[in-house]
Formats: sequence, C-alpha cells, structure tokens
Amino acid sequence: MRPYSLFITEDDPLRIKLYQQAAEPYQIKIIFGPKNGPLAMEMIRRLMPDAALLELFLPQFSALELKYRYDEAVLNGSLTPSRLIHFFAFGSLMREEIFQLMQDRNFSFYFLRPLDEKAILHEINYFLKTPRVFTPYCEQVQRSLHQLLATLQAPANHMGYQHIVTGVSLLLENPSYRTMATKRLYPEIAKRNRSPVSSIEKRIRYVLEHIAQNADPELMKRLFPDCAPGERPYVMQFLTVLAHRLRWCYDMPC
Repeated sequence: MRPYSLFITEDDPLRIKLYQQAAEPYQIKIIFGPKNGPLAMEMIRRLMPDAALLELFLPQFSALELKYRYDEAVLNGSLTPSRLIHFFAFGSLMREEIFQLMQDRNFSFYFLRPLDEKAILHEINYFLKTPRVFTPYCEQVQRSLHQLLATLQAPANHMGYQHIVTGVSLLLENPSYRTMATKRLYPEIAKRNRSPVSSIEKRIRYVLEHIAQNADPELMKRLFPDCAPGERPYVMQFLTVLAHRLRWCYDMPC
C-alpha cells in the first residue's frame, strides 16, 4: 500500500520538524509548501495529494477561496483530479460563520490554534482511512450542482432549471437512467416535479439554448468539445456531463 500524501502550507523549520515527527507512526508523506494562496493552489493541482492542510488566511486569497477555485476547476472541466482530496484548515478564529463556511466549502476539519501536530496527524490519518460517502441529494453535492449551473449562466427562474437539477441527481443515483431517457428518466423527472412528461425535454432545451448563447465559450468547449460554438448540447449529453463532473468532484461510484 502506498503512503498517503499530505500537503501543508508551512515554512517554519520548527513546525516542519514537529509535523515530520508526528507523521512517523503513520503512512503519511508530508509535502510542505509556501503560505501563499496562488502558489499553494498550483502545487495542489500539480501534485494531487490525498489531503491538504491550509492556513485559513493565506496571502492573496484564503483557504476558503482556494477550495472554491479548486472545486470550480473540477466542476467546469479545467481540472480532472486523479483522486478525491481531503481539505483541512487551521486558524485562530472561532466565529460561527467560519465554521459554517468550512462546512459549505466541504472542508473535512478545521483545527484551532494553538496547534498540536500529533493530534492533527492523528485526525487526518483517521479521515484518510475512513472513506467519505456522498449521496446525490446531500447538501454538498446539490450546492456544487447549483454552482456549476450558475457558472453556465443557466436561468434559475425557469422550470427547466429544476428539471435539470432533478435529472442530474437521478443520474447520480442510478447511472442506468442515461440509457432509458424517454422511458424512465423523463417520467421520473416529471413525477418528482409534478409536471407533464411531455414538457420535460422542451423545458430543458429552453435552458440549454440560453446556456449555449450566454455561457463562456471556453467553458462550453471544455465540457462539450463535440458542440460547435453557440450550439446547444443534447439534453442527455448535458445531464450526463454534469453528473460525470460531480462524480469526479466527490469520488462517487459509477
């Protein structure tokens, strides 16, 4: 079994030594990086560690912003990770809104100063050895889905938007839906939204037309390389691609 890799934003020699000593009982290889948001982001993208421990307030942008940018890159197709990364943060603030933001950004844990390196490594080792299970309807997955649709300029006030959310969630729940769209997927979307089956595809197409005309062309090219600029993706193509990106982001089974 290969050792786990842990990236830590730390450049103090004494702290580095303490972390290295704390890691000795575990199969964890630590990689230390600068306390700098953009540089830390670049190292995480390049190294793809199993876990990252970030100082909350990094120069240029915070650990929260780094996690947001990382998730956005995974969702919009500019980054395809080889594994699910556990994100941790540490800091001095104890305000309720900080803990809520950590939960919203799907951080595994927030460590408060003063830091105990042995306790930190013990906790991280536990998370690495305990697989997280995400369901299609859990808060983090649904939030990421809405985030991706917002990035694509999808009109949230149109009924087709909710049909898309339901369709992607159903594909995450049961991938076999993608081979039986008209017989199983559309009727189930209609049932859950109390809408006529005959209106499902038409409403989704309206949203896709809006996306094709308003979304960033480079983003559309990454997600739908087979579509010409301004061309609307097929309904099942769109739903399947979004479900696929979420599977990558949350390491959900196919």
